[in-house]
Amino acid sequence: MTETAHLLTLSEADSNRFGLRIVRGHLDDNPELAARLLQEVDDAAAQIAIFRVPAGSTRLLHQLLASGLSPIHADTLVYHSRHLSEPITDEPTTPAWNIQLATVGDSPGIAAVARQSFDSYRSHYHANPRLDPVRIAEGYAEWAISFIRQNSPELETWTAQREGQVIAFATCRLSHADHDVEIVLNAVLPGQAGQGVYGTLLRQILRAYQARHFRHIRISTQIWNYRVQRAWARAGFIITHAYDTYHLNITPHAT
Repeated sequence: MTETAHLLTLSEADSNRFGLRIVRGHLDDNPELAARLLQEVDDAAAQIAIFRVPAGSTRLLHQLLASGLSPIHADTLVYHSRHLSEPITDEPTTPAWNIQLATVGDSPGIAAVARQSFDSYRSHYHANPRLDPVRIAEGYAEWAISFIRQNSPELETWTAQREGQVIAFATCRLSHADHDVEIVLNAVLPGQAGQGVYGTLLRQILRAYQARHFRHIRISTQIWNYRVQRAWARAGFIITHAYDTYHLNITPHAT
């Protein structure tokens, strides 16, 4: 008999960062999954469950509410994508930044950009009052440099640098089998935004993977992040799908 896959898995990074036992997962909008979700939370002795469902889903949510729980709607994550076979527009001016693949030596600069950029960024973590907001930006810094530290052929990080200083970065996950790329995390140093560095970095990434015969690229952000979505539209991306993120805070008597 085939063992049923778990809906949720322990997030060691989140658990260590916030000092709470946190599990995460992606779920379908199926009310029958509520009982399994709660059982897995109980089995894992989890204190917080973070899960995503297709945007607009309500059936699973209603079942959790009927169970006496209070899921927190933490954000809506929207995905945009484009085919790399399509033409990539040229920048209007000569780039003033060096765009290149990052090395381990760029880790401190990448971490610094992440800390400053995400210090005031409203992510799904900020919606949960149980999570220390001071630790959130540091989490993004750890996430950003983990792509370099893992030294995997399926993980690449690009930087935009001026006079040797990292002022923007983008971490990418590659699927060589599917010829797909996902830009997982990207940021620009505050004070450098609005000068064209992000658009230049994005288009250079598109050209690089187009030249390497990748076929498709996708990227995501919170729904309220309009400015970056306008930049994606200018670069030929279109919105494709979205997920609602929920946090479920567990008390000893919740299950």
